[in-house]
Amino acid sequence: MKLKNRIYTEFTHLFSIQASSRKWQIAALTAVCAGMPLLVGLYLNNIGDGLIACLSGMVILYLLNTGTLTNKISTLSSKEQ
Repeated sequence: MKLKNRIYTEFTHLFSIQASSRKWQIAALTAVCAGMPLLVGLYLNNIGDGLIACLSGMVILYLLNTGTLTNKISTLSSKEQ
């Protein structure tokens, strides 16, 4: 019974819609940036490279909402040591 309640709780949290401070355009941009390399990989019959390139489209999720372009570039290119 405990496991059943746990699974129910997890699925409830998984499919719930929560408010976000991001604009809806970010989700659409991420879908395009992740989907286009995959479609090109399918077209060129090289789905492996398309999947790898698809991951680079997820970078948009980690960009800050504020700041200048150079600020964002330096955030993405900085190496943590």
